Amino acid sequence: MASPSTSSSRGNALRRIRNAFPRKKRRDASHSYEPRHRGLVITLCILISVLLWFIFSMQETHTILLELPTEIRNLPPDEALTTLPPRTVRVQVQGEGIQLLRIYYNRPVIPVDAGSEEISFEDVVAELMSNVQVESVIPRTFVVRKEPRVSRTVPIEPRIEIRTPPAYDLLGPVRLRPDSVAVSGAASIIEELRAWPTEHRVFENVRDTLRAVVALADTLTGLVLREFNEVTVEAIVEEFTEGERVIRVLVPGAPLGEEFVQLSPPSIRVRYLVPLSQYDAAREAEDFFATVPYDEIRSDTTGRVRPRLHLPEGLDLREVTFTPLTLHYFNVLTDDR
Repeated sequence: MASPSTSSSRGNALRRIRNAFPRKKRRDASHSYEPRHRGLVITLCILISVLLWFIFSMQETHTILLELPTEIRNLPPDEALTTLPPRTVRVQVQGEGIQLLRIYYNRPVIPVDAGSEEISFEDVVAELMSNVQVESVIPRTFVVRKEPRVSRTVPIEPRIEIRTPPAYDLLGPVRLRPDSVAVSGAASIIEELRAWPTEHRVFENVRDTLRAVVALADTLTGLVLREFNEVTVEAIVEEFTEGERVIRVLVPGAPLGEEFVQLSPPSIRVRYLVPLSQYDAAREAEDFFATVPYDEIRSDTTGRVRPRLHLPEGLDLREVTFTPLTLHYFNVLTDDR
C-alpha cells in the first residue's frame, strides 16, 4: 500500500504536466491542419478553370458577324465618284475561335479600287480571310461610277440662331469669315451645288458682340472636297431704346417753294427704336426728314396726303411710327397773283 507521501508526489507531478500543456494550446493544435489561405486557393482554382475553358473553346468552330470598313483607292486626281461605296460591308464567317478572335480585334479594311468598273466584295473578302470560311457578304458587289472632276466657289449659308434677352437685338446681319468656299467633285454634283450650309447652331442669351467658330455641314463628305471645314461667325448685339423727334415735312417740286403750298400741321412726331450707341446721332441727323411731293398734292382728290419718311443713312432705326398719319394741305396766294 502506497504511503501518503508517495501519493502527494504523484499528484504534484500530474499538475506540473497539465500546466505545461494548457487546454487552449492543445485545442489550437487540433485545428492546425486547416489551410491558412483558403480564399487564395479557391481563386486560383477558378482562374485555372476559366483558362482551360477558354483554351478548349478557342479550338472549337464558331460563327460570327463582322462589319468591315471600306477604303477608296486608286482614284485618279482628275476624276471623282458620283456615288460612294458603303462605309462597311457585313460579313459572316465561320472558323476556329482563335482565328475569329484575331479577325475581330484586327479587322481588315476592304479596298475599293476606283480604277475598276465593278467591285466583287465576295472575292475581296475571300482573299483577305483565307484562314476562315466566308458564309455571306452583304452587299456582294459595288458598281464604280465616276465623272470628270470640276471646281467652283460657292457661298456659305449660315444656319445660325442668335437669341437675345428683351430690349436686345442683332445690329445688322450675321457675317461669316470667309463667306464662300472652294469645292471640287463630280461635274453633275458641283453644277447643282448652290451654297454650302454650316452646321445648325443656337446661341442663347447673347447681349454683346458674338464671335464663334462653326463647322461646315458634312453632307457630301467623300463626294465633294472642301477648301476648309469651318468658318468664323460674327454678330453684333446691342441694347435698343426708344427715341422721339419732331421733323418738318417738305414739299419738293412746288413752283414757288414751300410757301406756295402749306401743310397742316407742317411737321410730324416720329417715334422709333434705336441702339444706345446711335441715340444721339439719330436726334441730330440732318438727313432725317419727311416729304410730300407736289405732284401727289396736285393729283389728290381727298384733301389729305400721307408724308414719306426719309431715315438717316448709317443708323439702324426700327419700329418707326409717326403722327399724324395724314396731313391737310392748302395753297397760299401771293400778291403777284
